[in-house]
Amino acid sequence: MHVEHNRRMTRFPVPACSGIPVPIIPLKELNHCMGRSAARNSKVTPLMILLSCISLLLLNYNPDITFLSSFLSFMMIALLLRTAFKNRWRDMAGLRLSAIDAALALSAAIVMTTIIYRYISWSISIHGVVFQNRFEMGNQQLYLFTVFQTLNEEIIAGALLLFCLRSRLPRLHPLLISWAAALLFAAAHGIVYRFVFHEHSIIGLPALLALFAVGIIRNNAILACDHIGFSWAIHLSWNLVFFGGRYRHGGSGNELTEAELFNTVMGNISFIVTALCVSALASIALWWILRKSQARKPSPVTDRVLQRATGEMHGD
Repeated sequence: MHVEHNRRMTRFPVPACSGIPVPIIPLKELNHCMGRSAARNSKVTPLMILLSCISLLLLNYNPDITFLSSFLSFMMIALLLRTAFKNRWRDMAGLRLSAIDAALALSAAIVMTTIIYRYISWSISIHGVVFQNRFEMGNQQLYLFTVFQTLNEEIIAGALLLFCLRSRLPRLHPLLISWAAALLFAAAHGIVYRFVFHEHSIIGLPALLALFAVGIIRNNAILACDHIGFSWAIHLSWNLVFFGGRYRHGGSGNELTEAELFNTVMGNISFIVTALCVSALASIALWWILRKSQARKPSPVTDRVLQRATGEMHGD
């Protein structure tokens, strides 16, 4: 994209995974640009984002319609975001990543799936819980459902949420935005399982604390790389195992509810300590990246995404 230089623009070595320095538009000018684009699209863009969220809620969690319902949700989200952000929709969705980053994310997903499988197998064995995977249940098509289900969540509740917050809250440090979004991530799990899902069960505070830490890790990965590749790898590898079958008590044969599964696996003290330590390291890493790039407020990483996403509306 062509960007006109002037004395108010500076060049930062952007610490995205590509490592390519790009010219950064100051946030004041960026927000002014987004304000003008918002004025032109004051109804279209918010409506398209709202419809994307509705598509997520209606199709992304209902495999009873078809195991491809999450794929249909992805297609709807892509179409709606394309309408809202034109050719820049991949930037706002966090889907613009290099082939190298994509390969690294897939490799990370494979490695983490193996590690997570071993951990969950160990943690449930302590409580006498028996796991039956979906292949044994003859329900393996739901693994494909999980691929797009996690992808859709990372687009809407990951990249789009974080990049919009960075634009609307320019004075707030990216780490605080990450932590706030992680708090929302944990709270949403607690509220949905308690009041929305039919099981109406409670996720305990230890598991919610672990979810908060995992949310920080995911958010920092997006803010550091300006795409959802590694965040999606974490989410996918976890859900493939965690929701990849049926869990029953060895003695009674009763099936665990999903909230009970959260409390059993994520409420484990070893998991909580590990998640908190990794989230602390992820926060230090993001702080170091921002400091190294000579960025105080705002982050040049997400500004680059927003710059591309709004550039078309300037006639680039």
